[in-house]
Amino acid sequence: MSSNQNNQSSPIGVYDSGSGGLSVLKELKRTLPNESFIYFGDTKRMPYGDKTPSQLMSFCLGILDYFETKNVKAVISACNTSSAAVLPNLTKAYPFEIFGMIEPTSKYVANLNFKKVGIIATAATIKTSAYKISIEKINNNTEVIQQPCPGLVELIESNKADSQECFSLLKSYIEPLLKQDIQAVVLGCTHYPILESMIHEITNHKIIIINPALVVAKSVKDNLEKQNLLSPGTPKETVFYASKNPQLFEEVGRQLYSGCKNAKLLEL
Repeated sequence: MSSNQNNQSSPIGVYDSGSGGLSVLKELKRTLPNESFIYFGDTKRMPYGDKTPSQLMSFCLGILDYFETKNVKAVISACNTSSAAVLPNLTKAYPFEIFGMIEPTSKYVANLNFKKVGIIATAATIKTSAYKISIEKINNNTEVIQQPCPGLVELIESNKADSQECFSLLKSYIEPLLKQDIQAVVLGCTHYPILESMIHEITNHKIIIINPALVVAKSVKDNLEKQNLLSPGTPKETVFYASKNPQLFEEVGRQLYSGCKNAKLLEL
């Protein structure tokens, strides 16, 4: 078998601080049905949103090093905090392409030509202003209004996404954006698609919700196609790892991706 065939059949790595990245995996599986995936949820060290850039760099290097041992052909950082704070500063070279959430989503949003767009994300993602800088650089007619949302990831990972506590907290973050007449909101954290119906309820279906997972999945497919790395064969079963409490990870994860099962413990 040629090395190119080996690369084509190699798996794709996906990681996040917890189960949020499963919203990205769901779209990747839909867009790339022949691909095999390895998913790592860093539940022991979540949330990433309150970690320092040096801590995040250390975590992500460990995860990328692990994926290198699994001979992956690509890695998706299915975590906006990691994509914003780590990927632009990554100096170590890896033999695979690493895809983040920010760049493809920013291009997509900028081209929609909205006057005002809201970003809801973790405090760490908002602190980098990654989305705001990227979108406004491409389209200076679009004003990006940022809203940090501390506490949402913790509630989702505690299996409380359907609680009144979560609804009230989310409402307190969305309402200031509505007062500024946003036309759309970007789910700037991969955990947030689980809250989509709540956002529709709070906004009375008056704004467009942009889920970056859809954009990133298409971007990954286009890139692999250009490099002739798309798998022609049948995919292997997706392997799931969590760095703490794989049972809770599965329970929460199935709300984002029903195929989440048989998660194993992996401490990196």
